[in-house]
Amino acid sequence: ATDLSSGLITINEAYEKRQATAVEQGFYGTMDGASKFIRGDATVAVISIIVNSLVGLLIGIGQDKLPIGQALETYTILTIGDGLASRTSALLLSMATEFLLTRSRATAR
Repeated sequence: ATDLSSGLITINEAYEKRQATAVEQGFYGTMDGASKFIRGDATVAVISIIVNSLVGLLIGIGQDKLPIGQALETYTILTIGDGLASRTSALLLSMATEFLLTRSRATAR
């Protein structure tokens, strides 16, 4: 607005700048939403791993009659493996988001 009022740019150039800014704001808003979703998803994953480990420990001790150490080792490894496998998509989405943000920041300058 300052450039327009001082005569440095035309009305069409000001409109194009405003459109470019609106597109950029929309992009950053979308990426912010995606990163908040990933954060929430990661929180749920941590809670899920803790609950699955505890339930696995109880099943190992109560149902399979395993010693505490062996039940803890077996079911913790299974739970962590399951958690890692299910988080692969979130990791890839997070990496793609960062690549896009880094690229858009480099081209904006």
